[in-house]
Parts: sequence; C-alpha cells; structure tokens
Amino acid sequence: MDQGNKSGCPARNDIPRFLFSIKMGNFRQAFEILKETNPFSGGCGRFCDHPCETACNRAKFDFTVDIKYLERFASDYGFNNKIMAEPLKDRKNKLIAVIGSGPAGLSTAYFLARNGYDTVVYERHEEPGGVLAEGIPIFRYPVEIREYEIDYIKSFGVKIETNVLVDGDFLKKLIDKYDAIVVATGAQKSRKMNIPGDDLDGVVIGLDFLRNMHFDSDFVNKNYSKVLKKLGIGSKVAVIGGGYTAFDVARSIIRLGGKSGVYYRRSMDEMTAHPGEVQEAKREGVDFHFLTAPIAINKLENGQLEMIMQNMWLGDIDDTGRRKPLALKGSEYKVIVDNIITAIGETPELDFIPDDYKIKGFRLFINNLEESTKQKIFITGDTLQNESVPTGMVVRAVGAANETCIEIRRFFGENIEKINYSKNIASYDTIKTRYFPKESRVRLDKLSYNDRENNFLEVDLPLSEELAVEKAARCWNCGICIQCDWCRDYSNKSILKLSVPWNREKSSHFYKFIREKVDLTTRNSVSGCPRNAMAIVPYDNEYKSFVDEQYISIDSIKY
Repeated sequence: MDQGNKSGCPARNDIPRFLFSIKMGNFRQAFEILKETNPFSGGCGRFCDHPCETACNRAKFDFTVDIKYLERFASDYGFNNKIMAEPLKDRKNKLIAVIGSGPAGLSTAYFLARNGYDTVVYERHEEPGGVLAEGIPIFRYPVEIREYEIDYIKSFGVKIETNVLVDGDFLKKLIDKYDAIVVATGAQKSRKMNIPGDDLDGVVIGLDFLRNMHFDSDFVNKNYSKVLKKLGIGSKVAVIGGGYTAFDVARSIIRLGGKSGVYYRRSMDEMTAHPGEVQEAKREGVDFHFLTAPIAINKLENGQLEMIMQNMWLGDIDDTGRRKPLALKGSEYKVIVDNIITAIGETPELDFIPDDYKIKGFRLFINNLEESTKQKIFITGDTLQNESVPTGMVVRAVGAANETCIEIRRFFGENIEKINYSKNIASYDTIKTRYFPKESRVRLDKLSYNDRENNFLEVDLPLSEELAVEKAARCWNCGICIQCDWCRDYSNKSILKLSVPWNREKSSHFYKFIREKVDLTTRNSVSGCPRNAMAIVPYDNEYKSFVDEQYISIDSIKY
C-alpha cells in the first residue's frame, strides 16, 4: 500500500493529505501539513497561479478541486488561532546567513531552521518580505496575513536583520563569519523598454510604484485619495506589460482614484497572468489593449506623455513557448497619458558579487575565493532566473528554497537521498472513477465591485467551515490510503484492518496482509482500490523491508 506524496505543486505541498484533513474537520493538521513545505501557504492560497489545479486528476472528470481556496482556508485557521512553533532543541551548531528576505530567502531560512540550523536573514529595506511586502497589493495579500506568516517563520528561531545593505565588503565579512551563505536577492532590477523616451520624467517602473505606494504614510493610514498626487502620478496611466505586476499596478491605480489602461504586445492567451485576472480587472474599470506596443515616447508641453504605439501580430513560437509578437508596419497611432508605468519583467541584481563568478545548480562559485570557501555559497529563488530552475512565482521560489535547503544539508554531511517525485504518480487512468459522483466547484463569494472603490479590502472572501469540508471531500486523495476499506472487501479476507486512527505520516499503515490467506484473488484489492494507493511490487532489495512491514502471520493476530 503506497503512502507516497502525490502533488502537482512546485512547493511539493502534500495536497491529498491536507485536503483529507480538512474533510475530517482536522483543520490544525491541514495547516501543519501545508507548513511542512510552504511557510507562505496563506499567501499562495490567495495569489498563486495554482498549477496544482491544472494537474488535478478531477479536471478530466468534472471540475478540478478548489485546492487554492482550501489552502487559504487551512492557512487562515492557523492565523485565526495564532498558531506558532518552537525552535528545535536539537541544534546542528551551524550558522547560515541568508541575503534577502523575499519568499525564497525567508523560505530557505525557514526550512533550515526546521532542520535545526541557526539562520540569520539580512534585508536592505526596513520591512522584511521582499516582493511580498513591496510588490503584492494588500487586496491580494493583507498585511496582517503577511506579518503572521513572517512571525511564524521567526517562531522556528529564524532571525531577521533589516536596514542592512550587503555590498562587496559586507559579503566578505559574512563569508568569514558564517558556515554557509545563501544569496536570495530575487529579481528586483526591472527591464527597460529600450525605446526613445523611456527615460523621460513620468515613466515609472512598476515595482518602484508598488513599493512607494505600500510604504507611503497616507497609504498606510488609508488616505487613498492623496496617494497618487503625493507619488507624482496623474489621473490617466498607461501600464505596459501582461504579467501579475502589470495587473497589480493597474488595479491599484483604479483603487487610488485614477484611470488605467493595460497595453500588451501579445494577445490575452499569451499573458503570464491568469486569464481570470482580465475579467476581474475589466469589471473594476481597467481598460485593455492587446497586440500593441510602444515604439517611442514624447514629452508634451503640458507635461503629459505621448506614446507612439504600433499594432502587432503573432508569428511562430519563440523561446518563451509563446507566439512571437511582430510589428505591423504602417499601424502607428498615438496615446496621450499622464504617466507610463512599465511592468515588462525583472532580472536578478547581483552587483555586490565579484564579476568573476558562475552559477551551477544551487551553488554560486566566486573564482577569486579560496577553494574551501567557494563551496559554501549557495543561491536560490528568482536570482536563479535564466538558469535551469523554474522561477517567477512565489510558489516556485518556495520550491527552489526547499531544494536549496537540501543541498546545504548535504554540504554539511547529512545523508539525504534524492527523491523521485514522479515515482508511482496516481494518474487519471489509474483512478477508479466509478466510485465517485460528479460534483461542481465552489462559487467563491467576492467583494462587490462597488465596494472595491477607494479601498484595498481583500477581494476574495473566505470559505465557511461547512463549505470547506464539503469541497475538500471532492478530492479523490489520489495515491494515499484513507481507510475506505475497499481493498479489504476485494481481498477474499486476506487483508486485516488495524485499529489505527488515520494520520498524516507517509510511513503509516492502516491494514496488514495475512500471509497464509494471500493468494491470486488478493490482487483484486489492488485493482479495486479507488485512488491507486496500492501496488504490486517485486520482493527485492528495494521493497523487501516495505513489504515485510505490512505482512503478518495468523499466529500473531490477537483477538
């Protein structure tokens, strides 16, 4: 019987188990399961692009399970009950410095602390969180949720030092003082449009706008009508880009009393933001202009900006996996706005690292260091952009942080076997769909569009306990045993159910095979298992101990 983790989540959340815990009404257990792999589950339950739902087997049957909303529900249980942890008493006597307190840096420190390592995070700004604090609007990720999740990380013993700028000299001091260094400075350097006029006064970087907005005193005090003027932003704003930053800027401008239009060089289908974002933003008042791109910007006498736009058409697939936008000659037109805010992507900022370095996997090798010192510098998160590790979303940064933690633990001598996450995956064709009725997804309540004006209240409203339990029950719990008893019914009395309450441990067994009764008909229990939680395996070195643990003789049974 297989108790492995089946997940389409980049952070490796144990989705079947946390959903089954909700179904049973054990909300704290669901919270704890999520926190094993994602310290920012409350955030990801709100703003994640939820690739897990794309991978959900149920999508081929009726509708995918509401994994994202249920992750938020379980995480909010921890917030509402102010659940905190205690540092491990068994410490490793190793000290690790993490540069950058964004999702990757804090997650790396968190995973290390959960494994007994002492970690100190250095942040150059006043508030920790990186893009979580500076770049994600509070209508997506409320301040109190973010602060709680950072406090939860700190409850494991993680220390955070803010207002510390790590330059080349400070880096050398860290290398001398710490047993390992993790570079997690993210991708904070915004790309330029590289067109005439893109450096004119009034052209603003998207992340800079969001950062200045979040830390403005009037914004903090909810005097939203004063913020745009204070930041030097006019009432009519063009936003260039098609990712989440572009949407966050455009939707924030609307809430601050301005008008915003998003200009994107591809079609809606090629946007990196979720398609549902377009409809939400439109209803809030954002205008959209697809297949168009600026080719020049001029400053007018009245202080406004004139964008020279050009229509585009889509050619063949490029190296991003999307169709390449190509200019449509003779299609130029003009757009007059007060400001232009660009959100066309970010690149890593590694100016404090000596020029002579290379990145290999999760390691950063600085060539002018001594050989022994070279080995102790690691790198993670969006700083790995353009390397082999997928980045660009918080959940992927968390996943990269977990992998980085494993590499650091190996560096310190821990014997950690490489996990084959694809092994024994319960795919749709292995699920016995005849056991399950067709059911719909939840229709999530949202803040009314009128109530979104002039405020940054959270848009998606929480699930009730009753609805969360009902929708968690839609999960097929693919690949894990939930004690449904079908195996026993099909086994011709060769399987014995133990008096063991269900628990989340992957090594747990809730049934035993009776050696003397196992015969060819016992195979029916495998084919009858609804969720592919059983398998027929060879009795060899790989599986011998696993099999022996689940087999008993009749003589050993106590009645």
